[in-house]
Amino acid sequence: MRTNDLRSAPTIIAVIAMMVVVLLVSAANVSGFAGASFARGEKLDFELKYAAVIKDIPEGTERMRVWIPYPQEDDFQRIFSIRVNSPYPTYIHEEETYGNQFLYLEVENPTEESLEITMDVLASRYEVLRSVDLSVVGELEPGMVPDAEMYLESNMDPTADYDMLREIVDEIMVGKHTYLDRVRALYDYVFENMDYNKEIAGYGTGNVTRACTVKAGNCIDFHSLFVSLASVAGVVAREVANIEVPLEEGVPNYCKANYHCNAEVFLPNVGWFPVDISHAKKGKGTKDFYFGSLDNLRLRIGTGRNIRMAPDQDGPPVNRLLHFPYVEIDGLPYEGTEVSTLTKVWDGVANKSYGVLISEGEQARPFQAERLDGSAFELNKHIGSDVILLNFFTSWCGRCNWETPGLIDVYNDYKDDGFVIARINVMENRDIVRQFKERYDIPFALIVDEDGDIARRYGVKYVPANVLIDRNGVVHFTAGIFPEEDLRRQLEKVMNN
Repeated sequence: MRTNDLRSAPTIIAVIAMMVVVLLVSAANVSGFAGASFARGEKLDFELKYAAVIKDIPEGTERMRVWIPYPQEDDFQRIFSIRVNSPYPTYIHEEETYGNQFLYLEVENPTEESLEITMDVLASRYEVLRSVDLSVVGELEPGMVPDAEMYLESNMDPTADYDMLREIVDEIMVGKHTYLDRVRALYDYVFENMDYNKEIAGYGTGNVTRACTVKAGNCIDFHSLFVSLASVAGVVAREVANIEVPLEEGVPNYCKANYHCNAEVFLPNVGWFPVDISHAKKGKGTKDFYFGSLDNLRLRIGTGRNIRMAPDQDGPPVNRLLHFPYVEIDGLPYEGTEVSTLTKVWDGVANKSYGVLISEGEQARPFQAERLDGSAFELNKHIGSDVILLNFFTSWCGRCNWETPGLIDVYNDYKDDGFVIARINVMENRDIVRQFKERYDIPFALIVDEDGDIARRYGVKYVPANVLIDRNGVVHFTAGIFPEEDLRRQLEKVMNN
């Protein structure tokens, strides 16, 4: 790995411009599922160690495919880094229906008896606190929710007795005249009629008929029943998959983490609205709290039911997302997998993550930003097709100015071969960046990182800083200043790999 060493620059530049620490001050950006409807509560910083093992791979296997849910950021979840270790190349793909992302690998003619893939995730999670006045909730009108019918149909469960569900819905909806009344009636019914119990055989399958008759189970059973009832009642709902973060007092080391799911319903004039009935029933918080609020003891990994993966699987839709990988061997689903998930809570995961520049071999840390011209730049849209150089700079940095002509020349030579440069200005205003662009007639994307958020994400303490990412989304090379000849040499390596 190349470090930010001033000796790599010409002597004259080293004399003119000293490398200056960029002070990265965190900026509060409080937002929710829908604008001011939700607020951030307390933050939990944690590390997740995830290991998936595909066991007893059949001899003679010609093609094995693996999909692992890949966590993403939202207003209440920050992902600082994800380090993937795999014996084969991995790729990040996003499916179109729900926007879930998957770490994907494909192996032709595997010779191993077993295969292990690990992910180390550094993240922060905020409490989701309901702040909306529910009197603003309106009635659900046609066209209000894109793909509303898809949500209603995807929640139809083959284990459900729909005659039984319709009887339940007809009974609990008596006197419920508004959409919000119907949502609350569903929430109340599941809370009052289900017990959280993992001792009765058959729990954790999401079998709706069992939930209606046994009236006990875990989070999967609670929320499978909830979304199935919602579909019958015409309420748009979806399941949400998480890895639960255990918080045990006096345990400073890694603790075993487990799968946990909750649900969301769409409320007109509010948007997606979270509920966690099983946590309410377990007494993790009050019944009222979990109607619209969530604790921070979770890492969200996806959403939806009856899911087509990305890239598409050969087998049938996956009933629900779990923390287990979905595996196919020669086109057929394979269940011979084991998963270990361990978490450790930190005082400040940002301090742990940002100690050094992102390392070679790490997965790139996704971000979305606005270019200087106002258009959107999303890193994930380039992964899978392009080689990407992230170049962090400021206008006053002598080295940043010195390397600019070389960046332009290299970009013009390789842009038709799938080479993308995102030049990220750290904590200067747009007018200064606009003047910089005009001075050099820069042809590639210029991004203004006014709060230093992207720089913090990549561990940038000094400028310039360069991160070269291959087409698989893996960091190939890092450097401080990047002379043109060095960039060309590294680019040839990654382009021809």
